[in-house]
Amino acid sequence: MDRATAAAVVAAAARRRRERKRRRRAWLMSVFTVLTLVALTVITRMVLVLDRMPATTQLSAATSSSPAAAVRVVDSVTGLSYDLLGSPWTSGCPAALPLHGVRWTGGEGTVAGIMAGGHALYGNACSGALPRAFWGAGLSGAATRVMDSVSSGEQVRGVVSSKATRIGGKPAWMLLYTVRYPGQHLAWTSSLSAVVVVGRSLFYVDVPSNLGTGNALTVLSSLR
Repeated sequence: MDRATAAAVVAAAARRRRERKRRRRAWLMSVFTVLTLVALTVITRMVLVLDRMPATTQLSAATSSSPAAAVRVVDSVTGLSYDLLGSPWTSGCPAALPLHGVRWTGGEGTVAGIMAGGHALYGNACSGALPRAFWGAGLSGAATRVMDSVSSGEQVRGVVSSKATRIGGKPAWMLLYTVRYPGQHLAWTSSLSAVVVVGRSLFYVDVPSNLGTGNALTVLSSLR
């Protein structure tokens, strides 16, 4: 084979190699183009599906976990309001709540147990107008006198705090105290009580220990 023939053979082989490379590149580009079109089609369909979803469906995850608003006891006579505790507490001040001269106009309560003689004792949180007999004592004096009037000789009191505060933007006095029942066979050993005087309005709460004395603080913190 002469030099001219050998050169022609080499050139032909080179052309075949270049042609194979060109066809391979063209095939790869075709495959890449097809895959890109498929991906774009899938993404477009997903966007269209999301756009068609109702707003309530898209928001359900956020709204389903929102806590329900607390139920409130609203005393339209005094203007006071406070949270209604869950079962077994029910709306309405227990009729047996002793405080001479007070007409309770709002409240909640539940039976804590039966005392000696068959008398029921209640957990309660009640509001009403402050009797005239307490008007001249000032806020702190009125709170103390109310506390004295609802206690009996069979109870032992211990003042936790007595301080000025504001309820619904108005000056008030809150007297928080514990009550123990020594020598009595009851379903509870003590209770947490509070008297709050707001102008000429009164709020009283008493929660025996078997009902969870923390409920007294829950109601007090919600008082408006």
